[in-house]
Amino acid sequence: MNSNYQSVLNNVVNERLETILNDLRSNNTKIRKKEKDLVKFSQEKKTAILSLDSKQKDAVDKYMSELNSLTFEYYGAIYIEGFRDYVKLLKCIGIM
Repeated sequence: MNSNYQSVLNNVVNERLETILNDLRSNNTKIRKKEKDLVKFSQEKKTAILSLDSKQKDAVDKYMSELNSLTFEYYGAIYIEGFRDYVKLLKCIGIM
């Protein structure tokens, strides 16, 4: 795939995912509660991490950063696959 095309596609997917996540945050009380809980757990993690040495802290931070990055990559890939499935479905039923 052309890298320019891939870059544009990635930007579109990222913007769409942000819109979806913002809508979920505003309209879904379960997600808002989980996000509040996550803030609390984040504070607990920060307190727990204080007892670690700098190498251990760096390892935890790197792990969390990579986990978040990978999760976002998964979201993008899943979104694109869903769109491809939608196009296949439209073709299959003769709309496209």
